[in-house]
Amino acid sequence: MSTPSPTPQQPSAPTPAFAAPQPYAGQPTGYVLPTGYPAAGQPQGRPTPSRSVPGLISLILGIVLIVWMFVNVILQAQAIATGGVGAISALGIVTAFLNIGLALAAIGLGIAGIVSRSGSSKVAAGIGTGIGAMALAGSISGLLYPVLFDLFGAF
Repeated sequence: MSTPSPTPQQPSAPTPAFAAPQPYAGQPTGYVLPTGYPAAGQPQGRPTPSRSVPGLISLILGIVLIVWMFVNVILQAQAIATGGVGAISALGIVTAFLNIGLALAAIGLGIAGIVSRSGSSKVAAGIGTGIGAMALAGSISGLLYPVLFDLFGAF
């Protein structure tokens, strides 16, 4: 008696320990986004923060003041190298008043940006106001230096 040879069977896929739940009748298949949320890859729709224009201008003026102070030092060094005492004095007075004007503009615009009632960021206004205040203090002390030197005399 011969037994029939077994036919090769296809390996069956392993059965998972937990089968996925079957959808109920009328339930859509696949993932459905909850309402109120954007689809993947879409912008969230957050409102962009409005910028304080006076505060931004104040910050720009503060940066201009810093750059101008470095240029001023170079100009004064060049005037000292040429030996013109009158040029040094004139340059010092002109640059001091220019610094004071830029500093007052930066302070005024910075304060306007800080007290604005819009919901804008006030960081740029604060930075511009701080730079303007330091430049104003430095310029006024530079103008007062010769007066104090004459008042107290050379030590």
